[in-house]
Amino acid sequence: MTPSTEIALFAVLGLLGGFVHVFIDSKAWSGLLKFESVKQTIVGGFAGGLYWFLYAEHNYPDKMMAFVVGYSGTDFIIKLIGRMTEKEIKDEQ
Repeated sequence: MTPSTEIALFAVLGLLGGFVHVFIDSKAWSGLLKFESVKQTIVGGFAGGLYWFLYAEHNYPDKMMAFVVGYSGTDFIIKLIGRMTEKEIKDEQ
């Protein structure tokens, strides 16, 4: 795989991660099209490309990923649990 193909793959995966974050945060479908949501998705793509650079050029993915997961992974998990809990409460009513 060429470096340009790899960076494109990492950027697309970053976009996907940003979109999933926005999807979990949004309360309605219309929230996916707000400027903040689009900005978050684009920043996710940038972060994916930046991660490729750090991974390929500086060879420290484990350290960077530990930081990223510690920072944003907990937010994602807490929001996902909150969504599931809200749904269960609504289903019980």
